[in-house]
Amino acid sequence: MPDVLAPHPARGRAVQAIPPFDLARRLAAVVEAEGPFMAWWAPDGGWSFVAQGENIVVDQSVIEDDHPNLPARVGALPFRAGAASVWGGWPTPGLRVPTRAWSSCSNMAEHWLSTSAGTPTRPPARPAPSWSPTVESAADWRARVAAAEAACRQGRLNKVVLARAAARQAPAGRRYDIAATTAALRAAHPGAWIYALGDGAGRAFVGASPEVLVRREGGRLRTHALAGTARAADAAALHGSMKDRREHAWVVDALRADLSPWARAIRVAEAPRPRPAGPIVHLETPIEAEARPHAAADRVAAALHPTPALGGHPRAAALAWLDAHEPLERGLYGAPVGWVAPNGDGVFAVAIRGALLDGARAWAFAGAGVVAGSDPDAEWNETVWKLQAIDACLVTR
Repeated sequence: MPDVLAPHPARGRAVQAIPPFDLARRLAAVVEAEGPFMAWWAPDGGWSFVAQGENIVVDQSVIEDDHPNLPARVGALPFRAGAASVWGGWPTPGLRVPTRAWSSCSNMAEHWLSTSAGTPTRPPARPAPSWSPTVESAADWRARVAAAEAACRQGRLNKVVLARAAARQAPAGRRYDIAATTAALRAAHPGAWIYALGDGAGRAFVGASPEVLVRREGGRLRTHALAGTARAADAAALHGSMKDRREHAWVVDALRADLSPWARAIRVAEAPRPRPAGPIVHLETPIEAEARPHAAADRVAAALHPTPALGGHPRAAALAWLDAHEPLERGLYGAPVGWVAPNGDGVFAVAIRGALLDGARAWAFAGAGVVAGSDPDAEWNETVWKLQAIDACLVTR
């Protein structure tokens, strides 16, 4: 997972134990400081943190301290590899060493403050107020689904995942509250990985992802196939749907193949199970493996992204189709987001169920997988369900 070269990379960090603290209040303070930031909540007692500022770092080995499993580099990559910038001037994504980070692990009852050395990057210039993601009409979306379905029916693709953005406007005199929206996502989605990334110019991308791309702890790698979606009330029908089971199997097969250079003894659950995600349910197949020595979490994440659940199948053909037909700049939507420690441990989730907040404006993002036989109305409705789950958590002040 490459980072941008810098003339003054961070060479180390000072780490000190601190008393327990409130991460939500820390995030609110960091947001008000108006610099780049990242917040991360683990749903299972693992490392959660609020990171402030950033130093560009070239290689994991330049981080030298006595806490090899503490999050050291944090951030997200763009959905499209190699993007110079996203979302109308968001700084080039990549993993960064935060200037300061408050980290907490309830599983180990540990609380740390880390301060990095090096030259901080400057906040980017504020983007022009007129910039916004492309928002398609319902008719245009359905036409694009029909074109994708035809490509699948003709055998050019097995599956392609289409994404769309929906614009939201705060009531007059109000703006979207980044910290409060993040808190609402935590409350509504206790089993999700909560992320919030600020660009240092007033915008933030926040979300609650049910999907882990990869997690490494010591010698153990974990991921899961998460594909096939329905409303929670239709969970039984989802499990019996041959269309959804077929899509799910492509994700399982791709993950197994892409993991093989990085892992040994790959173990795949025998059958998918329902995975609730707020008002939605997915099919999930857990996958575990033994990590090879070079399999740092960030490297494995780069190798797995995008899975057929976010791009399509086969990967190269699906991405080429999206390049030719999708008007939306996905930016960080659907991208790997997370952290990696000096010893290679870390967690990367897929940045879905999220919204880009910019003052009184916001854009929520959702996607749907298209295969031969997909119905444009049904795919539109699927994105509506997903967007409703995000809308319910948008908070203004």
